Amino acid sequence: MTDQPRTNSLHGRPSLVCVESLGRAADPMDGLGDFLDSLPDIYAGRDFRHLASRWAECAIGGQQIGLAYGAHVIKVGVQAHILDLMERDALHFLCTHGAGAIHDIELALAGQTSEDVAAALDSGRFGMTSEPVEVWENALERTRAENLG
Repeated sequence: MTDQPRTNSLHGRPSLVCVESLGRAADPMDGLGDFLDSLPDIYAGRDFRHLASRWAECAIGGQQIGLAYGAHVIKVGVQAHILDLMERDALHFLCTHGAGAIHDIELALAGQTSEDVAAALDSGRFGMTSEPVEVWENALERTRAENLG
């Protein structure tokens, strides 16, 4: 056993990313297609290109398009883009979880959301605001009364 680390050459090591797979800058005036073509064909770049391609295929084919998303989408303000897609008939239904709904409710009721979790946990007050619960209760009562779900 030696005290020196055993090294090997970068040039002989198999690598997952090479210069040819990297993205390139796109001129914003060239449109969305050029932007998508400029994305790297690896990792999230490849995934995003695939998503855009499938989205276009579904839209052209008249299929319904849905979006499942987490709370951060609402919390950081992406909902304006989601609403725009819905108004343009490019997105048809949504699915989120409780935290996503809570952020949406808080923004609608108070114009603010996202409490300081660390401070709220320490005081035992995390998630203890009354207004979102009231909205949930009213929505559940309405769905029951109107046999909606």
